[in-house]
Amino acid sequence: RPRHTHRHTPTKPAMDVKQLLEKLVRREDLTHDEATFAIQTIASEEATSNPVQIGVLLALLAAKGETSCEVAAFAQHMRQQAIAVHVQTDRPTLDIVGTGGDGANTVNLSTAAAVLAAASGALVAKHGNRSVSSRSGSADVLEELGVPMLAPECIAQCITDANIAFMYAPHFHPAMKYVSPIRKAIKIRSVFNVLGPLLNPAGCRRVVIGVYTPKLLEVFGNVFQALGIEHGLVVHCAGLDELNSLGVADLVEVKKGEPLRRYQLRPDEVGIPPCTLEDLKGGDATENAAILRRVFAGGAASDNAIGNTIAYNAGAGLYVYGLADSIKHGYEMAKATLASGAALATMNQWARVAQQLHGKQQQYARMLVSTYFKMLTVGCGSESCENRHCRSRWKPGNSALTLTDAAIQSIYFATKAPVALCKGMQLESAEERPEVEDDNDDNDDNADVEFAEQDDATEETTSQSSTPRRRLSTAVELDLAINLASDKRGEDVLDKAVCPADKRRLSLPKQKLIDAIKKSFPQAVDVTQHRSR
Repeated sequence: RPRHTHRHTPTKPAMDVKQLLEKLVRREDLTHDEATFAIQTIASEEATSNPVQIGVLLALLAAKGETSCEVAAFAQHMRQQAIAVHVQTDRPTLDIVGTGGDGANTVNLSTAAAVLAAASGALVAKHGNRSVSSRSGSADVLEELGVPMLAPECIAQCITDANIAFMYAPHFHPAMKYVSPIRKAIKIRSVFNVLGPLLNPAGCRRVVIGVYTPKLLEVFGNVFQALGIEHGLVVHCAGLDELNSLGVADLVEVKKGEPLRRYQLRPDEVGIPPCTLEDLKGGDATENAAILRRVFAGGAASDNAIGNTIAYNAGAGLYVYGLADSIKHGYEMAKATLASGAALATMNQWARVAQQLHGKQQQYARMLVSTYFKMLTVGCGSESCENRHCRSRWKPGNSALTLTDAAIQSIYFATKAPVALCKGMQLESAEERPEVEDDNDDNDDNADVEFAEQDDATEETTSQSSTPRRRLSTAVELDLAINLASDKRGEDVLDKAVCPADKRRLSLPKQKLIDAIKKSFPQAVDVTQHRSR
């Protein structure tokens, strides 16, 4: 009988970043495998060990010009690393989004088009961020319209209840924390400036993406095919990353199983009146929200250049979604919906649903950290508890956590590194605890300062109600529902508070933090005189 031997397959030599740099210096394109290796390195802890190399790699890629193969490899890996959203429905989901970067400072046309598409019958899972080139990004204007940024686990329910949800990018792409410092350091446009619209966590198969340059039309079209998009449009018109009536639009259309189709569309073919760039100009998030509310209200207020442009982009969305048989038909449907005031009703319903989910999210965060805090300072009461973090397990003479350290640990466990609670320990209701008093009694409506991962596109702002005292007492109050923070100082506080190695860098004297903890958790054992572990 023949002897079975192990067949040795020679392995390819391991790649390294230096090899990729040498290839890019020669202005050679990367293969799919090489691009995948590049993004695996960039979006990992390896990037922090040699940021200069990674910065050079991104710069060389940009100088050469990213190919569709390279962008697809980057997008595929980042989508795999994202926190996925699974909507329990047989209906497809739609995203209408732009790359940004056109510098035109128009109102939030793509965001408004997404709302109008939802009002017209599409199921919308919008993905976006804060402003990049404009004064108001999608996240900024939605907050002004009453839509809070939700945690990933709330998105599917929001889509079910409101027909639309918004996924704030930093909540869904944890790997970006390795990339952001490098992007800030090199201060040039890179592949990450165009990746965002391709990374929808809900995996939308019907998409309309606007690009800031026509050079990206076919690049994105090819990436659509690689990502399995069923029906999508890549659009550019008159220097903007949205459809408009300033000039002739360039489009690339992708349908599953069909070749790319590139064509142009004139405003008169759609039936949209011409306009000027000035007609579409916006302001900051507050101004844009007011403009959109007026347009969404319908009637004569919607019959203008902004209303027409919103309907144009929503109509393209209805076309790829399958509710219209052409962009022209979709535009007419969207115009009728807009005139009826249904967009404002959808916007208001969305805000109500998101606020309800946000409230539950905040309550759960408070309850979870409160219970961790009790476990660390009071314990479950069982002498045979097997949880090494439980206070009941500690013996006399053991060094105990101070209240400060217990609060830090509680926040850390709840937001960064979950650990098991003791058997039989129930989540405490946050409503049973008294509110934390604050040194500043003004602006009580703004007392809930929320924190999130820092995003490189977020502009630094300050809030008069966000004093160091208020931020830290709020952190102890645990209103930490994985949400937006426009105040970066608040983010710094959370980043320091949840990292045990940096706990001594808190910007508030520990005694004040201890006082705030005592007010929040009067039932806690006073172990402030014990030495911290």
